[in-house]
This record gives sequence, C-alpha cells and structure tokens, in this order.
Amino acid sequence: MGVLTPTYFDKEKGNTMKILIAYAGKTGVTERCAKQLAKECTTATLANLNEKQVSPENFDLIVVGSPVYSHKLEPSVKYFIKDNEKSLQEKQFAVFVTMVEEDTFDKVIAHEIPESLRQRAFAMQQFGGEVNDLTSFGWHDRLVAKAMVKLESKKHPIALRLEALLDFAKILKEKEVKK
Repeated sequence: MGVLTPTYFDKEKGNTMKILIAYAGKTGVTERCAKQLAKECTTATLANLNEKQVSPENFDLIVVGSPVYSHKLEPSVKYFIKDNEKSLQEKQFAVFVTMVEEDTFDKVIAHEIPESLRQRAFAMQQFGGEVNDLTSFGWHDRLVAKAMVKLESKKHPIALRLEALLDFAKILKEKEVKK
C-alpha cells in the first residue's frame, strides 16, 4: 500500500490539522468537488482511490467523497471505508457524495456508511450531481443513468449545488485550524 505524505501548512506552529480527502468516481464530478475542497483547505492532501491506495494513519481528519450510482458508493470508496473502519473511528471524519437522486441521500448514507462512522461524522453532505460523460459506463449503466436523469429532472434541476460544497468547505476550514 502506498502511503501519501500529508501536506503541511503551519499557520501557528502546528495548529493546523492534516486533512486527507479520499475520493473516487467515474465521470470527474466527484473529483472536481474534491479538488475544490482541497483549494479551500490549506492542509489537504488529495487521493483518488481508483488510482492509489492510501492509509489514513498520517492524517488527523479524513474526508471521503464518492458518487452514488444505483444507491451505492463507488466500490473503491466502499473498500477504503471497510478496510480502514477502525482507524477512521479514531479520526475526525466527514463524507460527501455527488448524486442526482437527491431525495435518497439519507437512505444511501444509512446503507453505505457504517453506523460507527455515521455517529462520529462531523459532516455528511450531498452536493447534487451532473451527468456529462457516461462513456466510462457500460451500456446497461448508461441506460439506467439516462432514465434516472430523465425522471429526476422532473423533480429538481440536475446540477451541482455549489452552496452545499462551500458550506461543507467552511466546516472543514473551521476544523483545520482547531487541532
């Protein structure tokens, strides 16, 4: 397992937290959100879980980000949570998801995030979603995604909710300087 070295930014001699933003996705939407969060937090280290394994051990605060497909987290995110559940219980923990079916957020979190982590999480948020590039999906998943977008677009706009992302970033910034 490759271990990432945390990014440090010493505001007042160690008063900042080392933040890991571990994420994965297929279309780039979750990655854009993770990168925006990293820009907002000066001590954040990004890790795309589809490209590398990472240990949360060297970090004080762990943010996990995933798209939701068919009410499930990206498999590499699910494995990261399962493999590191004990360690994550000892850290400050937050989760964000990108999803088009916004009204299923609570159900997805209850099913996909272990109870022990849900209880410890200081933030859990959904940022809405976009469907731009389905080329990484198989034919069946493309068909399901298109039908779901058609149905959901009758309920609400299909878009990222920037205000939710910025609210989440604000919470992270507050945690970042309170070690």
